[in-house]
Amino acid sequence: MPNKKDLSLGIIGFSPGNGHPFSWSAICNGYEPNEMEKCGFPVIPKYLKQQEWPSAKIPGVKVDYVWTPNNQLSERIAKASLISNVVSKPEDMLDKIDAVLLARDDAENHLMNAQPFLEKGLPIYIDKPISLSRKSLLNLWGLQSFSGQIFSCSSMSFASELHLTIKDLRKIGAVSAIEACIPNSWEKYSVHLIEPLIQYFGHQSEIRHVRKVKENDGYTKLSLEYSVGPEISIETFGARKNEKFAIKYHGPEVSIEKSYINTFVAFRKSLKSFIHHISVKEKTFAHQFDHHDKVVSIIEMGL
Repeated sequence: MPNKKDLSLGIIGFSPGNGHPFSWSAICNGYEPNEMEKCGFPVIPKYLKQQEWPSAKIPGVKVDYVWTPNNQLSERIAKASLISNVVSKPEDMLDKIDAVLLARDDAENHLMNAQPFLEKGLPIYIDKPISLSRKSLLNLWGLQSFSGQIFSCSSMSFASELHLTIKDLRKIGAVSAIEACIPNSWEKYSVHLIEPLIQYFGHQSEIRHVRKVKENDGYTKLSLEYSVGPEISIETFGARKNEKFAIKYHGPEVSIEKSYINTFVAFRKSLKSFIHHISVKEKTFAHQFDHHDKVVSIIEMGL
């Protein structure tokens, strides 16, 4: 294990359409602007430019190792996000790091990619969704070497702009229904809506009735009626050209819509929560099986 003050992390990538190996590493390390412009995800250099560096970095941690199945891609990530070491296989970093970031959203491969690190006893942040079925979740959870080893979440759970404020609650009164929508596929993106919503609504009551609409272009809408609390409707647009990402809260007479804005802050907060836990061993919702069981069960309903 590295004998130094900063926690040493390794990062695992890459899944199509997911730029987290670039962005998560940059949030820990800082970045090289010219190289980051070549990352293939224009939104990443755009929001990184808006921050104050080096103060925007998370203190006390460094991503020191990177692996992806493509060595050229690994080299690009390393140059853009100031990572010192590229390894030829994930196991090469096992004895050199304190924890690992599994920055891939292909849930069907999480068990395979996480297994060496779980067996080694390293804390691991598994990118959303943690699983697409309760069965695979149980298989993954069963590999833990200790309670709290796995941390997984949607960064949207840390996006305060999606939540109702005290002022909002006074205005809206009792929330009777929630409509939430997001671009892209149900498999990869519904978790961004499910997770933050069930933390505040429906996490303690049973689902009484489910309605599902699914179209050939990947459009999916799932409506959940709980025994207590508001009805929650979750909509993913699939291949449809709709970029709207919002949560609309309905009260008896007033509705309030919240939109997602600050990607950098949400990512930074989620990474900081993972890193904080490594030091203080304080469990959060992201370490709790019951939380993930509820999330994955709803994801599975919409498949």
